Amino acid sequence: AFGVVCPTGRSKDGLLLGEKNMAKKGRAARILNTLHKVNGTKQSEALKRRERKRPSKEFGNFAGETNTTLTTNGKLSEWKKKKQKQRDMNEAKEPHDGAMHALVFGDGDFSFSVALVTIANGDGGNLVCTGLEKNVDEKTKDLVECLLDSGARVAHGVDVSKRFDEDVGAGLFESNSSNSNKKKKMDRVYFNFPDCGFGAMASLAPTRIANERLLEHLFERSSEHLKVKGELRVTCFDDAYAAAIPTEACEKLAFVKEKERFRLKAKVPFVWREFPGYEYKKNTRDDDDDEETEMRAAELKEEARRHSFDDAESKKATTLVFEYL
Repeated sequence: AFGVVCPTGRSKDGLLLGEKNMAKKGRAARILNTLHKVNGTKQSEALKRRERKRPSKEFGNFAGETNTTLTTNGKLSEWKKKKQKQRDMNEAKEPHDGAMHALVFGDGDFSFSVALVTIANGDGGNLVCTGLEKNVDEKTKDLVECLLDSGARVAHGVDVSKRFDEDVGAGLFESNSSNSNKKKKMDRVYFNFPDCGFGAMASLAPTRIANERLLEHLFERSSEHLKVKGELRVTCFDDAYAAAIPTEACEKLAFVKEKERFRLKAKVPFVWREFPGYEYKKNTRDDDDDEETEMRAAELKEEARRHSFDDAESKKATTLVFEYL
């Protein structure tokens, strides 16, 4: 007799061959069960045990459930979870392209928006770029000119904590097509390094609370503009001492307060060189507050200066990819 050698390694679809063989056995068992039910023949004890362990829609265990990817207790099987996780990661790593409708919030000098246009081979026709500052320097003006030449729409003085002005929103989001007056639904919303303007002071309660509220507003605005299964991409510094709100805090806040509207699809390392020309720039507010508020802001900014850093590109950062449900 010849010995049977079990192959090792992985198949073309990336599964362990042992896992693939088990999947085949499961399919064979389901087919046999169905045949027994149709013909009215007796099932073997082994098939009965498998049926009890792996309930399915065919045997009435899901009460009308139509999603065939579900298994015991309505949850994804481990195999399905692995496949879903890998699919999510592959989608999260897809680069920006000109066909995507995208909205950028809080772009300090619009260099990130220009980087997106560069990645899309100069096509900015579906890109909406916004910045907090109303008064910009010459460098920013030059970058804005590049964006306008590419077909992108640009708006200054956009605060993510507030809804777009009706007239501004109409100019930014209305479709150019004469056949439709509906607002475009975005495939992606980008927001890099959330910061209310006072720098890396996560240990100070007022600043931490303000930055958390900023994120809450970001999720709110994103839900207004994203299509279903669209992505909100928030990039944060990993170092808690270098970030106004670090990656871990952003992830935790989203899980606690936004799990009904968003799910964390993937976490992708932010690679600076993949966005040519992008330079980190902190936003500053153009507030017209009273003298006492201005004095308090000056104190906070001085504290931020002591916590600030000039080598942002050397710091590790992560992009959290949230899917809108």
